[in-house]
Order: sequence, then C-alpha cells, then structure tokens
Amino acid sequence: MLDAGCGTGDLIFECGKRDRTPAARYLGADLSLPMLREAQGKVHPPSLFMQADCATLPLATGSVSAVMSAFVLRNLRLVLDKSLQEMLRVLKPGGEAFLLEMTVPRSPWLKIPHRLYLEAVLPLIGRAVFGARWSRGYLAETILKFWPPEEFTRMLLKAGFREAGYSTMTGGLAVLYHCKK
Repeated sequence: MLDAGCGTGDLIFECGKRDRTPAARYLGADLSLPMLREAQGKVHPPSLFMQADCATLPLATGSVSAVMSAFVLRNLRLVLDKSLQEMLRVLKPGGEAFLLEMTVPRSPWLKIPHRLYLEAVLPLIGRAVFGARWSRGYLAETILKFWPPEEFTRMLLKAGFREAGYSTMTGGLAVLYHCKK
C-alpha cells in the first residue's frame, strides 16, 4: 500500500496497527526529508519511505495494490491531474485508492461557522502557537478552494479511475473518496 504524501507516517502506522494481513507492506512517499526522517524513526510495520513527488512517483506501473492519502490532495492543486494519473499508473488492475480530504461542509449551520473558524479563529491560534512560522491563510485557502465532492469525483473518473464515489465525514468537514483501477 502506498501512502502518497505520507508526512510523518501516521496513516501508515494506524493502518499497520489494524492490519490483519501479516504480508502487508507499506510505502510512504513525501517531498519533505525532515518528515520522512521522523517517519523512519517511529516504530512501524515493515515500511519503506522515499522522497518523491506525487506527480512523478518512482514506482513501477502496476506495482501497488492500494493508494491512500490523507489531507494531501488540496496541496497538490497545481499538479493534481498529473498526481492522480500517477496514483492510477502505479495501481495494479483492480487496485483501490482511498483519498481523504478536508472540504467545506454544505449545511449552512456548519458552513458559516467553519468559514469563520478558518478565517478568524485558526489564524489567532496559529500565530499564538507557531509565531512567524504560521503559514498565514494557506490552510483556509486550500480548504476553501478544493472542489466540492461531486466535482472532485468527476475529476477522479476523468483521470481514469472507475467506481469513484465518496462518503462525507464529521458533518461534511472531511470527505473520503474511494475509487478503483
């Protein structure tokens, strides 16, 4: 299983704790060497971490059974089409992709407070915790500009995936996309 944009490897480690398949192997790809070093330093299932761009994965075609990512796709906006094509390329026929992303909830009861939180509350917390390292409005911008679930599902199909669908989570604050090769 490939974790595209694995960061510090938390998703791999959580999957490894729950995996009942002793032969399961995990690959983690991320651009950030410091994050990859942290991932390698954790106790984990058999895993291989590599510095790689999601738009040019250094893996053979059809070499993984599944691809997963969590909160990565909105950061790949400029190379998203190529990244989706690469995820599809490295999947074996019949392989599955599980892609988790933050989004804007549809309910006005959540949509308005969510936007207020992203644009007013989160920056206060970010500046207090991270000071000058706070990324300003980047998080809010990437969430607010990400495609609605129906539109992103169409993008998955256009990229060549089949049986693309999604499930909303936490009142629509996050969406889990599931598709197959």
